[in-house]
Amino acid sequence: MNSTLPMTSAPSSDPHPVRLPASADRAQSGGERPPRVSIGLNCYKAERWIGECLDSLLAQTLQDFEIVISDNASPDSTFEICQSYAARDPRIRAYRTDRNVGIAGNLNRVFELARGEFFCWASANDYYAPQFLERCVRRMQDDPEIDLVASQLAPLEQDPPIAEPDPRGVEVTMHGPADRVVALLRVNRDGRFFRGVYRRAALLPLMPLGTRFGQDIVLGSQLAANGKVVMLGERPCYFERTAHGTVTHKIPAHLRVGYYEPEAGLRAYLFHRCRNQFEIWRIALGAADTRREKLRAALGMLRLSYRWKSDVYHDLYDVAGLIRGYLRARRKSIRPA
Repeated sequence: MNSTLPMTSAPSSDPHPVRLPASADRAQSGGERPPRVSIGLNCYKAERWIGECLDSLLAQTLQDFEIVISDNASPDSTFEICQSYAARDPRIRAYRTDRNVGIAGNLNRVFELARGEFFCWASANDYYAPQFLERCVRRMQDDPEIDLVASQLAPLEQDPPIAEPDPRGVEVTMHGPADRVVALLRVNRDGRFFRGVYRRAALLPLMPLGTRFGQDIVLGSQLAANGKVVMLGERPCYFERTAHGTVTHKIPAHLRVGYYEPEAGLRAYLFHRCRNQFEIWRIALGAADTRREKLRAALGMLRLSYRWKSDVYHDLYDVAGLIRGYLRARRKSIRPA
C-alpha cells in the first residue's frame, strides 16, 4: 500500500490570491462542499519545471479549484517544492508515494483523491494559460452531454509562451456512439485530448486507468462511446514542453519498459500499439446499436487501421531496441574491471 503525506500547513501570504464569489462550491476539511474543479498533478523528478506549472495553475481565471499533487517518490527536491506551495495555498494538497508506482499508478492516485465536479490531469512539465479551466468548464456547462473538453495544444518553446490564434476546433458530438469513437480517433492519434477537463462522473466508471502503455487513447475512445467530446478552437490554452525527458514517447524503448507501470514490466509495453488497436476495435464495434452502425464503424476502423499499419513496424522496432539495450547492459556487467 502506498503511504502518503498530506500537507495541511497553515497558509501564509500568497502571490496568487484566491478570488472566489460568496456562493463558490469550495471544499476545505471542515465539511464544506467540494470545489468545482479538481486538478490532479502527478509528478516525478520535476523540480526544474513544477514551480512554473503550479504558478500557471494558480493564476487561472476560474479560481474555484483544488490541486491534488502526488509525487512518485522523486529522488530530487520535487516534493519539497510541492510542500512549499501547499503551505502557502490551502487549495493545494501534496502527497508522496513511498515507492515508484509508475505513471499509471500515479494518475489513478490523484483521481482517487479528487473531489470536484470536473477533473483534469495536469503535467508538471507544462504550462496552462489563465483561461484554460474557465473555457473548458463553460463549454461543458453549456452542454451537459459533453464529458470532455480539451484545449488546442501548442509546444512550449517561448518564455512567456505565445501562440497564434487557431480557429479550428473539433466537435465529436454526433448522435451515434460508434461514429463518435471513429471521429475522435481520426484526430486523437497522439492522445492530445487526455490533458483536457473531464466531467468526473463520466470518468468514474472507466477508472482505474489500465497499466498498458498508450491507455490515454483508449480512455478517449471509451469517453466518446459514452458521450460528447470537444476540442476548443481559437487560441491554445495548453502548452506542452518538449524538452528531452519530458515527453514519454521520446524515451528510448529499453528505458520505457516499466515507466508506465513498473510491476507490469514487459507486459505493459510489448506490442502495446497493436494491443491498443484491438481494444479500440472492440470499443467501436461494441458501441454500435444496429447492424448498419456496426458496419459503418468497421469500415471506419479499417481505414484507420490502414493508416496505423506502421504500428506493427514500430512494435517490432521497440522489441529490437529492448534486445539491444539488454545486450548492452549485459556486456557492461561482464566487462572485467
